Amino acid sequence: MLYFRMSLTKLRWISLRRLLLTPDKLLIKRGVSIRYLEKNENLILNKVLVKNEEFNNDKWSLIREDLCKSDLSINDVNVDCVIIDRCWVAQKQELAVSYVQYLLRTEKKKLNIGTIGRYFKALYDTHRPLDTQEIEEIYRLYDELMEEYPVVDPQTAQNLISGLSLTERWKECLKLLNMIENSGSSRSTSYSSIISAAFDHNDFTLGWKYLEDMHPRLHPNYYAYNSFLNYCKRVSKNTPELEYVVNKIFKLWKNNDTIPPLNIVMLYVDTLTSTGEWTAEKITIEKNGFCGGCKQTLEPLSLDEKEFKYLSHAVLSNTLVGDDIYNKSTPGELRRFKEFVNSTKPYDVCIDGLNVAYTLNRTKKTSNLGKELAAVVAEFIKENKKVFVLGRKHMTKWSPKDMEFVRKNCYIFFAHDLSQDDPFLLYASLTSGMKTHFVSRDLMRQHKFLIQEEKAQQAFRHWQQCRQIFPIYVGTNFHRTLLLIRPPKYLPIAQQDSNGWHLPYFDESSSVTRAHDINIPEAPKTWICLRKKL
Repeated sequence: MLYFRMSLTKLRWISLRRLLLTPDKLLIKRGVSIRYLEKNENLILNKVLVKNEEFNNDKWSLIREDLCKSDLSINDVNVDCVIIDRCWVAQKQELAVSYVQYLLRTEKKKLNIGTIGRYFKALYDTHRPLDTQEIEEIYRLYDELMEEYPVVDPQTAQNLISGLSLTERWKECLKLLNMIENSGSSRSTSYSSIISAAFDHNDFTLGWKYLEDMHPRLHPNYYAYNSFLNYCKRVSKNTPELEYVVNKIFKLWKNNDTIPPLNIVMLYVDTLTSTGEWTAEKITIEKNGFCGGCKQTLEPLSLDEKEFKYLSHAVLSNTLVGDDIYNKSTPGELRRFKEFVNSTKPYDVCIDGLNVAYTLNRTKKTSNLGKELAAVVAEFIKENKKVFVLGRKHMTKWSPKDMEFVRKNCYIFFAHDLSQDDPFLLYASLTSGMKTHFVSRDLMRQHKFLIQEEKAQQAFRHWQQCRQIFPIYVGTNFHRTLLLIRPPKYLPIAQQDSNGWHLPYFDESSSVTRAHDINIPEAPKTWICLRKKL
């Protein structure tokens, strides 16, 4: 087993996934699979977790010894983290807390950095007020750790934020958050912990700043939203004031196209209905945007000409006109592509040929790729659409019959196999005009993040929502039907009118909803119709 020393202050951050740290050395050790450990029924830890037995100090000592003797790459250095992680997987956060307190208070053990981080996280996950001794332990452990390791890795920083945010020293979390951001990563849990602490301590300015900063890339957790709501209740003297601050959250969702989970939406809806001045009901919005609850039609999904021009400039300046243009293509190919598009546009539909063929090919047989593409093209030819297909050079080797059909019915450009096709597809679609649709299962996330202005990011999302078509198959491999998921007729985000709100939500208990949200951003089917009583 190899040990070595190094100065952590010289490193921006150190990954603890491969390094388990002790106070005076780093131990290189292969990680222990908690899931594998969970299946070992002979371990004392698993037996007592299943039986929900009471834990005392003697039992913790026995469990620790049992794990170290097992043939699971567990030793005195990593056993503490293993026990805590196993309790966490079993959703026994209080047991994880109990174990660390046994180490601190009975064994008087000096904890390594991984165990300290897990202790802070376990305390946070109990979601209860801390007692005086626990707060003092957080302060002592945090101060000792920061003195020895001034810079920590993002995961450790996140864990430390979780615990420190529960104390009066919560503002020191901002230094830890800066470490995370300097590493190039973003953590929803870290932001959420700081937001909760800010509102719990009546610091609206800081709490709201981070709440806004999280959107739309990250999503605050339930506890951040709940802390904001509790703050609203404390400072609101009457119903109009409460409505005003609650509307700030609804507008935040609207401006960032956020679709929150039902439990978060109901936090705010129940607060308003409890005043006796509001009514709410769960409804399903029809395809044309009609609400059966209030009999109103939602705002249509569209971009005006000014927004579209602004979007086109913002997107194209970061794709085919950006600084990294030749990392995505070559000067000659780019010139030929632009000449081709400019001489044959406008198109009704632009298809990402490679993406469509591979995402529809369930059998994974390369001989079927041309068939999949031809099937999608055929659907648009039936509608007399002018179609552009973006392909790759190697696609010319696909089924001659299918590719001949595509060539005869479409304008097709074959890019080099090493070129990135997304920028080409965006260029063809945007330069063709506002009415052009594009077909791809790619959610274009990387291009959203390349756009710096929030206004342009939202315009990109709205353009994508009203112009992207998703091809899917429904049914089985033996009997399946090609379905083109078209854009909705209405804007699928929170909408306000003169008498209330329509709030979309997703149900976390529904695997179907979550799958659609991840793979194909269909318009939300579940809404709350929130009405002010007249």
